[in-house]
Amino acid sequence: MTTSAIRSAPGADPGTTAQSGPDPGTTEAPGPDPGTAAQPGPDPGTAAQPRWSRRTRGLLVAAVLWLGYALLQPVLSGRWWLMQLPDLAPPLVFLLVPLLLAALAWTARGARRLVALVAAAGLVAGAGNLGVNWYALGDPPPPAPPGAIRVVSWNTSYWHQSEDPADFYTFVKSQPADVYVLQEYLYHDPDRMWMVEYDDLARLRQEFPGYHIYAVGELVTLSRFPISASRPLWVDAEMPELGNEWPDYWKVKTIRTDLAVGDRTLSVYNVHLQVSVDTSAEPVELIRDSRGRFDNRRLQYRAIADDVAANPNQSLVVGDFNTSPSMSETRDFDGLVEDAIRADRSFYPVSWQTQGPLQLWRVDRAFTTPGLAVHEYDLVDPRGRSDHALQRMQLSLAAPGS
Repeated sequence: MTTSAIRSAPGADPGTTAQSGPDPGTTEAPGPDPGTAAQPGPDPGTAAQPRWSRRTRGLLVAAVLWLGYALLQPVLSGRWWLMQLPDLAPPLVFLLVPLLLAALAWTARGARRLVALVAAAGLVAGAGNLGVNWYALGDPPPPAPPGAIRVVSWNTSYWHQSEDPADFYTFVKSQPADVYVLQEYLYHDPDRMWMVEYDDLARLRQEFPGYHIYAVGELVTLSRFPISASRPLWVDAEMPELGNEWPDYWKVKTIRTDLAVGDRTLSVYNVHLQVSVDTSAEPVELIRDSRGRFDNRRLQYRAIADDVAANPNQSLVVGDFNTSPSMSETRDFDGLVEDAIRADRSFYPVSWQTQGPLQLWRVDRAFTTPGLAVHEYDLVDPRGRSDHALQRMQLSLAAPGS
């Protein structure tokens, strides 16, 4: 029989037997994977930063873009021809867009206050483009004195082409005035889709006996007061091919009549500016046409401003400007004239509408030079005869030497 000798490990307790394998009664924790580096844990003193959702980022970007547009639009409008396209938007977009962004701000989790603040800044920046008549909240103008001049201005929408001439003249005379300033004294050719000259002077003299008449192109002014001088304000406007047959329509968009009112003179500028964009044109043609119209309108505005600046008479500049309150082209008049809307009692005056009953914004305007007082200004519903309201006002001239 063979006896196996069991040797103790060096330094071991002689009373302890060395084991060659793991203790079957003990479970060992697995050690770290030698191929994996130890990862540091989160710093308990630092809170996790929430990330903005795509919706929040989108709302913030939209609010910032609108604020930028509201700030740049008054600067670029009337100076850069491409602004004519966005300028077609109703002036109320400067109210509705920031209000919508402010209403949606509550959904911008993590940035609600920031989105609301930027939206509010956009509302303030565009407030001047709304077409709101803040003067309606103030005191009314002084009442008209005896002898005040009554003026009616109206874009007739192709004269009386679409109605009975007798009804047309009855309606015009139902708005009694000392001076009538009328636009679109013409007919419309539906085959060529173009404007054609129309001569109605004999009927005008019959309907308005005792009035003095001055007409050039599509513009006609009638006055109880003698016309001491008159002339068209010609501009070197670009005419489309079909317009070459009637150059007065394109090159004369303003006529001036000097009226002898007692010992004073009132200059009346009858205005119908070209529309800024032909929305019926094809896209490629629309771009080219819009550039030409922009240049024409700049010439037309400049011609009026230059003439008024050189005119010593008290002046009324009135008509269809085809310029909404959000367009900045009237900056040419800054320092020369004042908007007669200050005498209107309507908080949101409108003068133009589409084919339906909805009236959209004001494009018919009246401006007066200092000293010419406006006692009344109203926009009168044409009752379907035109897409433009009549402008009705009472004026009084400043005393000589005042």
